[in-house]
Amino acid sequence: MAGINAMIKKAEALNLSEAVGEAIEQTIEEYKDIQRNQLLEGEGQKGKIGKYRSKSYAARKFLINPKAGEGNVDLKLTGGFYNEIFVDVRNTSVVTDSADEKTGKLVEKYGENIFGLNKVNKAGYSKNVLGPVVVKKIKTQLL
Repeated sequence: MAGINAMIKKAEALNLSEAVGEAIEQTIEEYKDIQRNQLLEGEGQKGKIGKYRSKSYAARKFLINPKAGEGNVDLKLTGGFYNEIFVDVRNTSVVTDSADEKTGKLVEKYGENIFGLNKVNKAGYSKNVLGPVVVKKIKTQLL
């Protein structure tokens, strides 16, 4: 077991930003899954994405995906937009986007609100997915 002075040196050298950044990188797939599920529920980062203008299209979409609620936009028809969602980790921040060709038009129509986790999903990701990985990384740095 390391002495107290060695433990203090390790604690002083602890790089929390690095641990969080690495943990985010390790949990990107989980983050993308949460983002996709949030979109399926018709939710963006700051609330509902929007409503369909056409009642007949809204009814058709509701039959395909009732999770979003009747008339609520979920941005999924063929799955291309969802399949191309990616996450770019910049130090300890996360930028979400999609490489799908429709992305620009979707952002223009519905705004940047479509990307990023809402408060509830962000808290769940932080606590249940990211947190345990960060703790493990910090323990590794200290021991």
